[in-house]
Amino acid sequence: MIKNIKKFLRKILVKFNININHFSSKKEVLRFIDLFKIKIPENIKLIRIGSNGDGGYLVPNILDEINYCYSAGIGKDISFEKDLVKFDIKSYGADGTIKDLPEHIENYKFLNKNIGIINNENTIRFEDWINLDNKDETSLIGQIDIEGNEYDLIIDTPLKTLEKFKILIIEFHYLSKINNKFINEHYYNTLKKILCIFEICHIHINNAEEQIKVKGIKIPPLLEVTFLRKDFYEKRQIQNIKIPHELDQENIKNKKRQYFDENWNFKN
Repeated sequence: MIKNIKKFLRKILVKFNININHFSSKKEVLRFIDLFKIKIPENIKLIRIGSNGDGGYLVPNILDEINYCYSAGIGKDISFEKDLVKFDIKSYGADGTIKDLPEHIENYKFLNKNIGIINNENTIRFEDWINLDNKDETSLIGQIDIEGNEYDLIIDTPLKTLEKFKILIIEFHYLSKINNKFINEHYYNTLKKILCIFEICHIHINNAEEQIKVKGIKIPPLLEVTFLRKDFYEKRQIQNIKIPHELDQENIKNKKRQYFDENWNFKN
């Protein structure tokens, strides 16, 4: 009886071009979220840079060691870069969806292009954008919010370019799509690559969208992740972590805060 039901369901799914073999297993979903381990060196404190809502991020308090910021994806909010001016950090921004910055910022160089995997009149590769002005610079902070193209950016960018950044803040989109086996593998390989040279020091759920259950596990569609380069961890004790952090703020003020479920274990 059960076999007949399964056979019938397969026929229905095939009719709608849905292949159950393309679904991730619970083991594959857990393998992906298990990459999100948080480590903060004992000598480093997290501070909030940017607005008290969307556009603000928690970063390690090493900004006196940063010379330049690269923001891929700007939109209408440049509060992050405005705060960095206080630390004498000059900014570069790229966004092809706006014609110019929403307001003037001192020492800000704007490029009216999106970040992509080819160079043309509309897009520029992340590596090539960095090399336009700061080819040999190794004291960078990056803020990346490019609506799902962050995965291609990471895969396309050589490690030697990513190593120029001491801090990276990346908003990961469409995480609930990890129910698809192929997307799950792509996301997993993307995060594994960046974890070759960075550790995660903070994670925040963007509450703009409700979490979605995948194999019984609550998955936030949007995650803001702060990475710190591994050389800051050499021979350092690791702090105890608490998520959400006391400085975390809701991206959307009139929506409730989102919490991780028990399947997310941030400690090693």
